[in-house]
Amino acid sequence: MSLVSALPDYIEVTTGMSYQYQPGEPLCQVVSGLLLTQWYYADHADDQALTRSINALLKAISLRATAFREDRCPKGTITIKT
Repeated sequence: MSLVSALPDYIEVTTGMSYQYQPGEPLCQVVSGLLLTQWYYADHADDQALTRSINALLKAISLRATAFREDRCPKGTITIKT
């Protein structure tokens, strides 16, 4: 599996944002480009600054993912079938 095809799964595991919402989320597009830069060209990039930027974007995407989940299932409406 190439690193490019691993991006959606990596973003989903890291942030909780489902793959179905990633194509429409500009932050996912930006962080994907930065991750590829870090993964492929780490020796030529300002690694510390790049890592800080990626971490900040992943945190922002996590917040967006939480908002998506709350919109789909508002608090107090989850029912558990037994």
